[in-house]
Amino acid sequence: MQSFQKPLSCLASNNPTLDTSPLDTLHKHLPKNIMTDKEALYEENLALKHNQNRLRENNQALFTKYSHLQKEFVKTEGQLVNAIGARQSNLQKRDQSHTELLKNFRITINSQQQTIQSKEAEITRLKKSVKYTSIRELQIDLQQY
Repeated sequence: MQSFQKPLSCLASNNPTLDTSPLDTLHKHLPKNIMTDKEALYEENLALKHNQNRLRENNQALFTKYSHLQKEFVKTEGQLVNAIGARQSNLQKRDQSHTELLKNFRITINSQQQTIQSKEAEITRLKKSVKYTSIRELQIDLQQY
């Protein structure tokens, strides 16, 4: 049997999209002789290196400033968290003291109400007694004279 397949090298030379060597296409597009002033290129190279060093120093200074600000932010955030925690604990203590005061007032009110009820019961019992009524009448008579 006969093979109808061409070798890959044949296909690559006929089809520019299948070209495997990028250097071949690069040489096709660049001119052979480049006329440039070597001194100008050297000066441009030095200027670019100075610019690169300046940008590197600027970048390092900004990074140092950023890390300092980051540390300051963490410190300030910690202080804020502590202040908020202290404020909340003070509010909780104040709320607890208010609830304790209310509880104590309620207990005092209940005990005073019980005292009042017992005194009123004693007064009504005494008013019903004949001896008390006669003593009371005598006291009123004495006050009038």
